[in-house]
Amino acid sequence: MGRGKMGVTECLEQLLRRRPDLLPGVSVESVTLIRPSDGSSGDVWIALSEDRPVAIVRRCEIRRAAKRLLWAHTLAECVDPVGGRRPLPQLLGAEMSWWRTRRVGGPVFVEEWLEGNSLASVPESERVGHASALAQSLGALHAVRAPAWGWPVGRPRLDFRPRLDRMIGHRLAFLGDHADLIAPLTPARLAEWTRAQRGAMPPHRDFALVHNHVAEDDLLIHPTGQVMLIDIGSLQYGPPEPDLVASLHALAIPEGDPEPLLGPYLAHRSAEEAEAIRSRLPLFMVLRDLSKLRSLVRKGSADTHAAEMAAIRARVVRAVTERFPLRSGERSS
Repeated sequence: MGRGKMGVTECLEQLLRRRPDLLPGVSVESVTLIRPSDGSSGDVWIALSEDRPVAIVRRCEIRRAAKRLLWAHTLAECVDPVGGRRPLPQLLGAEMSWWRTRRVGGPVFVEEWLEGNSLASVPESERVGHASALAQSLGALHAVRAPAWGWPVGRPRLDFRPRLDRMIGHRLAFLGDHADLIAPLTPARLAEWTRAQRGAMPPHRDFALVHNHVAEDDLLIHPTGQVMLIDIGSLQYGPPEPDLVASLHALAIPEGDPEPLLGPYLAHRSAEEAEAIRSRLPLFMVLRDLSKLRSLVRKGSADTHAAEMAAIRARVVRAVTERFPLRSGERSS
């Protein structure tokens, strides 16, 4: 194949051979790249050496996304190890030069290869067994704090409540034309509840380093049992509650007992902080579910996902009437 007709994969392999420092300890002449079989976007490759995975290669076509990923890896270095291993992938190297990456279409990042299986491959009935390990990894991530939320560049944003007000407004506005989706609740009753929750919400005194995109295919079960948080391009500072709510869903226990995750996660926090986090969780649970409802309706998937939408409706009702996911002894109408 002529040089001018090389595909992206071949150009990436050529780049790695020219930059052996991106794959320390590996003979780059033997490296080949393959696409993942599932769970990744089209800009991800697995680097093989002698048929053994040695790294993950990411290509960012949008340079702004590349800068965010570089920042994310910088932030990840602030996270303390859990059991001797940081629960986030390590960056082995990056090539940001436009000249060197012009043939592959954007900056290139090389991350360490992590052994293990995606949480998505674990049967839902067995995922709760990984709750404590996930709580440890989230705890290490969220232990990194900052006084402002968002990316640690630009104008600092000290108060998350205006952002929260916009989130609530967008979701309630959607229900104006879809009141049946939350029956027997009414949009007016839900609006009253969200306003009350928002008004009583303890303010965030600081913000945690959050994954911001937790899902079952972004959680890797390492052979040691540690839960690794991968695909970290959305890493930033923010409230920890969305990560916790998304983790309950990833563990397939959003209708069950949340304590296998919340208990170990909150065990090392002060009683005041633990109760503040618990008090905020019902509202964030509802906001996540309303966002999912809106997405299904906009995609025209309401009929084909009737069972899922019914489960979401039941969760919204339960959050409003029982303040789920508080502990069972603390729920009230």
